[in-house]
Amino acid sequence: MEEWKKEVAWFLVAIVVVFGIQAGLRVALHTDSPLVIVVSGSMEPVFYRGDVVLLNGVTNPDQIKVGDVIVYKRPGYE
Repeated sequence: MEEWKKEVAWFLVAIVVVFGIQAGLRVALHTDSPLVIVVSGSMEPVFYRGDVVLLNGVTNPDQIKVGDVIVYKRPGYE
C-alpha cells in the first residue's frame, strides 16, 4: 500500500474513534454536550479559561446536591 493511502486510512480511523468516543460519552453521561470548554473567567478559581469540563447530565432533579456545578444552555446562544 502506498504511504499516502496509509496516512489517509489512519486519519479516517482517528476521526471515527473521536466521533465514537463523543457519541459514547453522550449516551453514558445523559447529555448532548459531554465535553465543554470554559470560555470566561467567571468560574475562577474552580475552573479557568480554557479548561475542558466533563459534564454528567441529570435525569432526576433529586440527584442534584449542594456543591454541584450547574451548567445550562442559554437559548439562542451556541
